[in-house]
Formats: sequence, structure tokens, C-alpha cells
Amino acid sequence: MSKPKDLNSSLSVHQLYYSHLDQMAMDDLDSDLVSQMGDLAKGEDHTKRLAHYRKARGRLQMKLASEHLTEDQYESIRSLSVHLKDKSADQNDQEEEDLLMHEIQGVRQRRFRQALIYGSFFTIVLLIARSLFPTPEAEFYPLEALVYETRALENNFSPRVDLESSVLDDVKEYFLNYPKLIWQDELIKVPPGWKLSGASVLDYEIVKISLMAFTKRLSGSDLLEVKREVVSADGTETSIEVVQTPVPRRDMLVHYSFDSHGKSYLPDTKPSVQNGLEYYAYATDEYNIIMWLARGRHHLIVGRLTPIEMADLIP
Repeated sequence: MSKPKDLNSSLSVHQLYYSHLDQMAMDDLDSDLVSQMGDLAKGEDHTKRLAHYRKARGRLQMKLASEHLTEDQYESIRSLSVHLKDKSADQNDQEEEDLLMHEIQGVRQRRFRQALIYGSFFTIVLLIARSLFPTPEAEFYPLEALVYETRALENNFSPRVDLESSVLDDVKEYFLNYPKLIWQDELIKVPPGWKLSGASVLDYEIVKISLMAFTKRLSGSDLLEVKREVVSADGTETSIEVVQTPVPRRDMLVHYSFDSHGKSYLPDTKPSVQNGLEYYAYATDEYNIIMWLARGRHHLIVGRLTPIEMADLIP
């Protein structure tokens, strides 16, 4: 019986047609389901497809059936074994072994051919399925992802970087030794008053992104509230005390670079040119962003400098 309509509602007309081709070849498909296939299930081309499918299926079934040993063939093997018992012991052992090995080899060859036919059949089915249901190309949205990463770094820096260091050679060594990371000595100029603070690699499923974080200390400080448990002198009572700790204010600037193997979606905008280099500028409520291409890789700087100030840092 054919499947209910609601199980086929998500299929395209071509997917619906080819998924029920076997049932149509056996004239065992509901007419309502056939009507959903439109012109694809009508006319001379449809008739030729069914005829070709029936013929190919018949040849496959006959070929598979021919690869099995018949009862007469098994009886022939048993007769040969009985006949060999009447011969001399030495001749019997040798000839029996040779004949049995020959028959075993024949069975193995037939099984191999059968497995090869099955393998070829399923390979063809797999190729057809991949053509009808192609795997979607992986997608990556750099602006959304890297603005989020920058905000997370500002809120909690230490746990989110693999290497906290202001030594440039340490950062280079870290990137060059990171497994399967494409890194080409990609450095930006350090703006006055800023310092290198750390580096890390964001290992997304479709892309590895290197980041270098720069910080600048600002005047004043923020008060950080820290809750701690206080035990009374006699040890019988505990209470929660809130302590305000001044934390130096700092600004952050992050340089990201990556080589995406899927689609990277960036909003359309008119490019700008600085020192002969073309770049694209974007902005959110929190950050300015510029993006440029160098040696086949995407580069982004995210921070609060102006786009022109950021572009001056491109080497």
C-alpha cells in the first residue's frame, strides 16, 4: 500500500516521483498520490522510465539468482566426495583436497561477484540520493559571531583566551604550533597606548579563527561586587557579605583572521580605501568593525576606535 499523503508533503515533485518508482512499476500506487506528481507521472517519458526500471530490476534479480548454487550442484559435490573414498588413501587425500579447494574457490568467487553486484547497486542508489538531496553548504556569519566573542572577552577575559601574554614571539609560536591552523604571520600595528594581552583560537565546526586581543587602560575604575561567606567568631552562624572592589577600566581591540571553507555572510556595503587597501566598515551599538582580505583570508578588527583609526593599523 502507498504511504499516507502527510508523510510525502515535505517532498518535491521529483523526490516524490522517484521515491515511489518501484510501486508505480508494480502498479501498486494510490491514484491520489500519482496525481500529486503532475506531468512527471504522465506521457511517453514516464512510460519509458517505468519500462527501463522494470527491465533493470529484472536483470538484477536474475543475476543474483544465478549466483546461488543449485541443489544439483550441491549433489554433484557430495557425489564427488563419495567417489573419492574408493581410491587409495594417498591419492584420495590429495585429490579430495584439490577438488574441495576448487569448489570452495568457486563458491568464494561467486560470493565475491554477488557482493560486488550488491555494492555497485547500493553505490548507484547512494549517488542518486545525494543528487536528489544534496548536503547544504556550511554557513558562517562573522559579524554576529565575532561581536559576541568580543563582548565575551571584555566581560571575562582570562577563561576565554588560551594564552595570556604580551610577548609577541610567544603568540607567534602559539599560532604556528596550533594543529591544522592556517596562520601567515598576520600581525597588525599596535596603536599607541595599547598593549598585546593574549591570543586564542576559536575552533568552530567549519572554520578555525585566530584572535589577538589588545587592551588599553582607561582612567578611573569600575566597582566590582564580590559576594563572600562570613563565619561568626563562635562558628555557629554564617552570613553573606558583599564587598566592592575597584577594577581598572580598560578598552579592548581584537584582531580576528580566518579562512572559511563554507559561505561567509557579510552585509553589503560600499568599500573604503586607505593607503591603497580596500576595506569594509560596519558598526553595532557597541563596536566598530572593519573587514579586509589578504592572501585569501578574511581579517576583522572589532573595537571602539573609528574605522579610519582601525584601517591605519593594517600593515
